[in-house]
Amino acid sequence: MPERLAFALLACTLCISLAGCNILGPAYYFIHGPEKAPAAFTIPPKSKTTILIDDRSNILPRVALRDAIGREAQTQILESRALTDMIDATSARQTAAARDRAGSPLSITEVGRAVGAEVVIYATVDQFALTQDGESFSPVATLRVKVIDAANDRRMWPEDPRGQSLIVRPKASAASPPSSAGQRLKAEEELASLVGLRLAELFYKHEVPKGVSVPN
Repeated sequence: MPERLAFALLACTLCISLAGCNILGPAYYFIHGPEKAPAAFTIPPKSKTTILIDDRSNILPRVALRDAIGREAQTQILESRALTDMIDATSARQTAAARDRAGSPLSITEVGRAVGAEVVIYATVDQFALTQDGESFSPVATLRVKVIDAANDRRMWPEDPRGQSLIVRPKASAASPPSSAGQRLKAEEELASLVGLRLAELFYKHEVPKGVSVPN
């Protein structure tokens, strides 16, 4: 019997002898590792893909945060190997912004085609804040996400035309919101980085953070 399986069975046996122990937990974790959540949507791996973070309502305090979200998302997707050919998200954002300034906004499909992408991961920012009540440090961000087939001008995912809601609520590490400009900048960058990670995780199987259960 392989040592890995034997040790797992021993863990089960020990658990049974302890009152209130979760019998399956230790053995499952040892054999399979941390719980995994499936991708919400799988993009064909060889599709030329870009990410467009849309913030036309100017909810983000700085344009640089749009790029931070997009860069983190594309980095995580590439590292996961869910996609192998990604076009820089900053290029998509700059292309869209340039046409907006010229007074002739491009559609999502047109932005994708302009940068040479076949697929666009499009995310609209609805909320991005370091506090929800003005007193406590309770960061939250909300996005609506769509995947657009730029080559054929159609929505690939989700079925809801409003998009898939993505809510990111990191665990706060302080009791009150950042007070200095430097602290605020750091907290905003950390939130943007986490938003990028959570956005990326929609498209590949990933480890579930501790304290979060995987739906059956």
